[in-house]
Amino acid sequence: ILEALKSGLQFQKTVSTIFLSQIESAGTNKEGLNNTKDQGLMNNKGSSCSSQLMHPTDFWLLLLLHSVPTMRKAVEKVFKAKVCGTCQLIPAVVESALTGHTEALGAYFENLLQLAEMCGRSNSVSALREFGTTLYVRLFCAFTPSYHRQEVLSRMLGHVGSRVPAEVDMAMSSLVALSSTVPASLYSFQVSLPLSLLLLLSVCPELSALNHPHTARAR
Repeated sequence: ILEALKSGLQFQKTVSTIFLSQIESAGTNKEGLNNTKDQGLMNNKGSSCSSQLMHPTDFWLLLLLHSVPTMRKAVEKVFKAKVCGTCQLIPAVVESALTGHTEALGAYFENLLQLAEMCGRSNSVSALREFGTTLYVRLFCAFTPSYHRQEVLSRMLGHVGSRVPAEVDMAMSSLVALSSTVPASLYSFQVSLPLSLLLLLSVCPELSALNHPHTARAR
């Protein structure tokens, strides 16, 4: 179904824009796509939130629209707003959107990684970086093939190599979260992952465990 929608939206920018506009307004007014009221809503920091949660199908549509090159920047703007502005996009929504649907979403795995990278590179907005950690961890847990997990780890290590303190801390926090949540799943990377970290530390000595305690915890 998603592929059929994508084929149609690629050549119908007006329709794509309408879809995105509806997703942007969903849950914030009576015209939203998913206006079912949620009780006890919590945002990414655990505080009360008056907006309604994004529905998993809206998350899928965002991925679909993100795969259309001409819509990418607009989608990323809406994505950021849903995380930081209306607090409608929380970890539980990502969990629901991914669980049991990885086969259908496999074609959009790269888009998921790009969104996680975008969040991780947000040096001025801590909520986005925290959501980047959430996305990386959820992707690693949901997409079980070694190829997918290796890609997730590679993107996370890319943040370490950026030498930007906020990015490095986000990436190392993600590794620590994985080692705490699914330690057994990291066994197959017990050689390549430490070697990659050591290589990064050899070319970026300022990222030593003395300056970044998460490094020592992730080993």
